[in-house]
Amino acid sequence: MPEAFLETVALSRRFGGLLAVDAVDFQVESGAIHGLIGPNGAGKTTLLNLIAGALSVTRGALRFRGTDITRWDAARRAHAGIRRTFQNLKLFAEMTGLENASLGLHAGTRSGIFAALARTPGQRREEREIAQAALRALEFVGLAAQAHVAAAKLPYGYRRLLEIARAMVAQPALLLLDEPAAGLTAGSSRRARQPRSSAALKSSKPILEARMLSLKGVDAGYDDALTLRGVSLEVERGEIVAMIGANGAGKSTTLRTICGFLRPRKGSIEFDGRPIAGLTPDRIAALGLVHVPEGRRVFPELTVEENLLAAAYLLRDRKEVQRRLAETMERFALLRQRRKQAAGTLSGGEQQMLAFGRAMMTGPKLLLLDEPSLGLAPLLVAEVMRSVKMFRDAGITVLLVEQNANLALQLADRGYVMETGAIRMQGSGAELLANKHVRASYLGYRTN
Repeated sequence: MPEAFLETVALSRRFGGLLAVDAVDFQVESGAIHGLIGPNGAGKTTLLNLIAGALSVTRGALRFRGTDITRWDAARRAHAGIRRTFQNLKLFAEMTGLENASLGLHAGTRSGIFAALARTPGQRREEREIAQAALRALEFVGLAAQAHVAAAKLPYGYRRLLEIARAMVAQPALLLLDEPAAGLTAGSSRRARQPRSSAALKSSKPILEARMLSLKGVDAGYDDALTLRGVSLEVERGEIVAMIGANGAGKSTTLRTICGFLRPRKGSIEFDGRPIAGLTPDRIAALGLVHVPEGRRVFPELTVEENLLAAAYLLRDRKEVQRRLAETMERFALLRQRRKQAAGTLSGGEQQMLAFGRAMMTGPKLLLLDEPSLGLAPLLVAEVMRSVKMFRDAGITVLLVEQNANLALQLADRGYVMETGAIRMQGSGAELLANKHVRASYLGYRTN
């Protein structure tokens, strides 16, 4: 029987008292694609981190091409041909697509720092070769046209593909893909489905996925008043979509209708491919559609930690609750510092972080954020917007209603303009920022 290309033997990893990976045995054959599936918190990413060398092994062994690599560090494994992508994107935002992809070959360059400073003929030739290889990788995933666009300006799905290109550029022997379909449309997913090496593919969802959220012709209102009139909008998986408009335009009513607090009088609402119009708010939240309302609405008498745990009341798995709590504390370090403090004594910005953390505890697929920066000082507004970007980078889709239209559209992949209960305009964030009507009505610019 031929030797396995990759083999794990009783591979285990413990975090304190939590056993995250328990005696895993499996083999990967050369030239094959292997899928690793399971619910959130099952240990899939931890296992990939053990294989890639990002985490040390507590117990067990790991063999690659017949060699024991259990004690090798991540750099040595990368040199040996093991490359990976990340669930939370690790791109350099200000660098172009070509520059990001070129970094995949950085560890294998022959020229040293002095050759680079002197710009020797050999160094310039190697630089051209790297650029050509990076461009081929971008062509492979369909991003050649975006080669000279900064990563920060690319839509989320394109950034996913860029990370795959960076891993592919070195022509790895083993490619570890961590949630590669998160944020991709069906067309983008097809471009990412044919790796040229053996692949261990970790995913909790199918490669081709339904649109995350779709509203078609929705009417809704309060008592006899009709607030929403024929609202239609779409949110793709992995996007940040902003909704801007004047006070009373119907933005918050739209969010309340989506999450079940108001029943639509007409039209349809679909979330993750299933109709949800008419479902109760608790059933909608259990599906992964989570509303963070205007005004934070924390429980003031409970501590920060108790507020977070209250958000996980539907979970019966104590280990999963503790895992989510630890992850939330890691993402929002301030919450760890204030964990025993009563929520009512926190500042407005701190309460907003707590509201975000509470949403994270539910394991959301889509977050509806209603005026998260309302009433906050400018420094805290910037922190809130960084948190919104962090959600997207973590693979969470965001529909953002925000009074600060300028910041919202700078952050958003796409946006909608709502006026008097109807969608009047839509486009990319950049297109809406440049639109004369938007600039005059919502951004404070004068028109000639």
